[in-house]
Amino acid sequence: MKIGVVVDNTFDHDPRVQHEVNSLKALGHEVHVLCFKNGENSDYIHRVDQGIDFKKKWFPLMNTFPVYQRYWHKQITDFIANLKPDVLHVHDLYMSEITRKSTSGKTPFILDLHENFPATIQTYTWAIKGIKRLLVQPKRWTKKEGKLLKNASRIITLSEDFKTLLLNRYRFLDSSKIFVVPNYPDLSKIKPAERIEDNDFRLFYFGVIGKRRGIDTVLKALPELSKNIPNIKFKLIGPIDKNDQEYFQGLMEDPKIQKQLEYSPWIQTEELTKATENVDVCVCPIEKNPQHESGVANKVYQYLAMGKPQIVSNCKPQMELIKKEKCGLVFEDKNISNFVKQVESLVNTPNLLKELKENSLKASKKYGESEFQELLMKVYSSL
Repeated sequence: MKIGVVVDNTFDHDPRVQHEVNSLKALGHEVHVLCFKNGENSDYIHRVDQGIDFKKKWFPLMNTFPVYQRYWHKQITDFIANLKPDVLHVHDLYMSEITRKSTSGKTPFILDLHENFPATIQTYTWAIKGIKRLLVQPKRWTKKEGKLLKNASRIITLSEDFKTLLLNRYRFLDSSKIFVVPNYPDLSKIKPAERIEDNDFRLFYFGVIGKRRGIDTVLKALPELSKNIPNIKFKLIGPIDKNDQEYFQGLMEDPKIQKQLEYSPWIQTEELTKATENVDVCVCPIEKNPQHESGVANKVYQYLAMGKPQIVSNCKPQMELIKKEKCGLVFEDKNISNFVKQVESLVNTPNLLKELKENSLKASKKYGESEFQELLMKVYSSL
């Protein structure tokens, strides 16, 4: 099958799409990618003449000035004319109507929902503050969601919960045409890290830092944790969300936590194994909201591959995974004292910590490449 993948991003910096493309190729499909520039073209990567700055300027204005839609309509139309794909695999809800118009209903397309977009955009500071709220009109995406979903031949969601939510919300949707493909990352470069012994008990987080990610809960818990666990450390790796820079700089510069905090702006995924050699427990403290209830963050799967116990917030998909695999503990999101309690319980019960680690390693084998490819194959076999 000849597949045209459409993503309004730079393919080189989008690991979710790279993983998917590699998996489709491994299944024997001919795959071509249409994406923003910022890299070299190849026999299968077709880059448009604009870069990510174009998206930053016009994407927020899709509900007021349709420059973005018109641009991508032309790119997708030309892509189809030149490639003549059997099917398009289009990423993200807001690209649905553009794709429908570009195909004129002649080419089927799979709509890959990596997030609950109408809910997510209403959590972004840049979309909901001041005059920008009037230009972005974030609530309009909720009103448009049903129409955008109706365009697609098949739909991919990250979890059964999100699939059920959509089916309950839009009775016209066909359950047999919605497929659950969790956001499994490529774990091939991540190996279990043997614990290098030292005198510290170290928590670990890897990913974007922002309020909705719940990192402030962990930072605010450190002074309380240090009372009973003087050797507690928090190894934090990731860029700070631009809109939360001032807030987190204030938290991270607090003299009360300087001895506990170990911060790095970023590392590559292949460096995770080395970075976690001195780590005891990984955390995913994301706040409960409709987006975080729609799927499991890929870092949770990365933590499994590293063979680390986890403490996660009670967002339903990740809570269910952690409980099912018995590889970690759950705390109530934004509840600092509850988070402290879970950390202390692991420090005080080494046997439990060891059991969770062993279960994590066992669980990681369930979410590998063959499982991901099998899920994708079901989607394409249905066409």
